[in-house]
Amino acid sequence: MVQVLARCHFPARRLQVEVTESYVMENPERARAAIENMKALGAAVALDDFGIGLLQYWLSAQLQF
Repeated sequence: MVQVLARCHFPARRLQVEVTESYVMENPERARAAIENMKALGAAVALDDFGIGLLQYWLSAQLQF
């Protein structure tokens, strides 16, 4: 992602990435790492379709959206 943003001269602070519940449920640790990496770049991260699947509120709090 860093390379794509640099190549396109697009500031990460203008990027918003949506993460679905199913992505988080498949592998919570991988999702946490991806979310933390995007936030470290300065991108906003949103949880898409929250409440539709099985994601518990405590897990979404742990991911710190």
